[in-house]
Amino acid sequence: MIVLDTSTILKQKHFYVLDDHLNRSGHEVIADEIIKAIENAERREKKLETSM
Repeated sequence: MIVLDTSTILKQKHFYVLDDHLNRSGHEVIADEIIKAIENAERREKKLETSM
């Protein structure tokens, strides 16, 4: 399982003012972090496979 701590990457500007839901830029930040996490997990998996 991959857990992302978004508290360090999301700022107030990534939320709508009235209801605290993510706005477009907030979704973009989260999407970028998910992509990085998947790529890092794939690299770790390949590294484990080659070391066996």
